[in-house]
Amino acid sequence: MEPQVWYLDQEHLSQSAPTALSDRKIIPAGKYIQPSYPGCEVTALDRIFSEQYDFHLCFPKELPQFSFYPVPELLVFAIDSHGGSFVSTNRNAKLEEVERADIYYLDRTHQLHWIAPSWKEFLSVLVFTEDWKRGFLEEASKPEPSEKARIFLINTFQLSPPDHSVEEPERDIHIFSSLAAAREALPFLDLPG
Repeated sequence: MEPQVWYLDQEHLSQSAPTALSDRKIIPAGKYIQPSYPGCEVTALDRIFSEQYDFHLCFPKELPQFSFYPVPELLVFAIDSHGGSFVSTNRNAKLEEVERADIYYLDRTHQLHWIAPSWKEFLSVLVFTEDWKRGFLEEASKPEPSEKARIFLINTFQLSPPDHSVEEPERDIHIFSSLAAAREALPFLDLPG
């Protein structure tokens, strides 16, 4: 018999949580905000991302208020000037690794758009694909990154053109306006305490 699925809010959790309880499968829910380089200043790399690609890494002092609640949990690691967020299904993936960490763009209307299967492949899309946001943003800006910026990123991360044969995975990701809306639609586990 399949265990019953329950969701656990990770945003407001003050203790470590179990991943299973006898007859229940527990799935983390909410946002995990990845502040980039805590305590550090903006680096040349961050400047290139923001000025050349409209991709702003999240810094602790500049974190916006996010008006969405994802189920299951998503890592939020960057934003853009259109009110969108860049999110991943794998909160532990490293930028330099190729491991599966599906990257999505969550637009300001809370529509989720798959971009790439890993961080490195995402960077390849960013660097090698012109107008990569056009498919999901009406007023997509057309940044024209300098050749110097492109070469810097290609060399720094050893990038090659993206593999367009990789298909979007099946997903069961729900975006709600709030934790309360998620609790109305799905079973959540409440821990004492």
